[in-house]
Amino acid sequence: MKWLYDNLEYLFLALIIVALLWFTGINLNTSASRTYEKALFDDSYVHRVEISLDPLDYQKILENPTEKIKYHANIKIDSELVSDVAISIRGNATLYEIAANEENEKYSYKINFGKWHAGRTYLGLDSLILNNFHSDPSYLRDRLAFKIMDEVGVDAPLNSYAEVFINETPLGVYLAVEDYDDSFLARTENSDASLIKPEPLAHDRFKEAQIRHQTPDSLGDLVADVFSEDYDSGGAELVYLDDNPESYPAIFDNSLTSLSAKEKRDIVLALESISPDSSANYENYWNVEALARYAAAQSYIINHDSYIGIIPHNYILEMTDRGITMLPWDYGLAFKNNWNEGNYQTTEDHARAPVESLIVSIDESRRPLWAKLQSDSNFNARFHETLKNILSTETFSSTLETFISENYDLIKTHVLEDPERFIDMADFESEVEYLKDFTRLRSESISESLNALATPSEPFLIRNDFKI
Repeated sequence: MKWLYDNLEYLFLALIIVALLWFTGINLNTSASRTYEKALFDDSYVHRVEISLDPLDYQKILENPTEKIKYHANIKIDSELVSDVAISIRGNATLYEIAANEENEKYSYKINFGKWHAGRTYLGLDSLILNNFHSDPSYLRDRLAFKIMDEVGVDAPLNSYAEVFINETPLGVYLAVEDYDDSFLARTENSDASLIKPEPLAHDRFKEAQIRHQTPDSLGDLVADVFSEDYDSGGAELVYLDDNPESYPAIFDNSLTSLSAKEKRDIVLALESISPDSSANYENYWNVEALARYAAAQSYIINHDSYIGIIPHNYILEMTDRGITMLPWDYGLAFKNNWNEGNYQTTEDHARAPVESLIVSIDESRRPLWAKLQSDSNFNARFHETLKNILSTETFSSTLETFISENYDLIKTHVLEDPERFIDMADFESEVEYLKDFTRLRSESISESLNALATPSEPFLIRNDFKI
């Protein structure tokens, strides 16, 4: 007893040290403990992802894919095993298309490493998306879009190719994508930020209708019918409705990180600030510089399956102390004018789509953030500068062509051997060539458009204080 009393201060100090080690080692996603960037997201080779789960659970997944139930599984990524993770099917419209097709069972999946065990990660990664390329015959659109976002200074998810196996059954080539989670925020040095992925309420009605209309040529009409003028977006359009956060279920029911009551109020105030009759300074709530970079990349990519399209989704809101911005997500339908194909018959037609007019088939009042940004000379200066100094250059298009060629060489054999691919090899080869031609022509088109804007009466404005 005397020994314990005499050494009490040392024991107390030892307990403090152990507590600190536990806290920093388990609860903090430090750069020392976060090594998934150099492991899974080393994109110089195709990784191997092996998932194992109870055969009865896997059968339930295949029999009821649209329920998106989470099951217990083990996952081995290359040589690293993580036990007892959560696996669930993910996807919206494409999920229902595959579910109705009895010949293919290549679903997209989400892996949550810490669902059943708090603090469990894969080398610091909280969750992982496995994208099946259903809408992308090139196997390249997401990688290329994320590359473009990264080039202009927008934080984009890390990604790499992987061959996926479930219970030793090969499912073919997937894109492994870093999910938007705490580990993403830690990697991008925004640990205090909040993330939201708005999803319009009409999506449920769209999914139900899609089950009854499976022919590809009816899909466009189906989208137009479901997302008509009176559909319920639940706030996904970012239109201000009132001061009650409960009026925006598409936003607040889809938070990827926890939101405080104050953060919810601030987001509602941000929506009010971009309403047409608001006198508030919207730059107090929105990060105009970051939005300009994102919008410039979106303009280059031509992604109408996003906030600016008929369905306001496939974007992430990131809220930091610098304001709210958008982050990129899901580019399976990018690099083409998908909702107005009749006017775009060739690669050059697509590549020469207007740089400024991003919104298609809808009134700008239904996309108030974009309407507000377009009317702001400060935003336009930054938007145009990003286009001019990065996206329109020959160096940039050459960089993208090299990127496309290297990725094609990396995966072509894997695509050929993919037992569950949705397309034939001729389509794959054709789409890869299309992307090469598109990026070259798109940079040329943007350069020509910007030169046309730089007239003596309206000189092109370059701001030297804008940093990329």
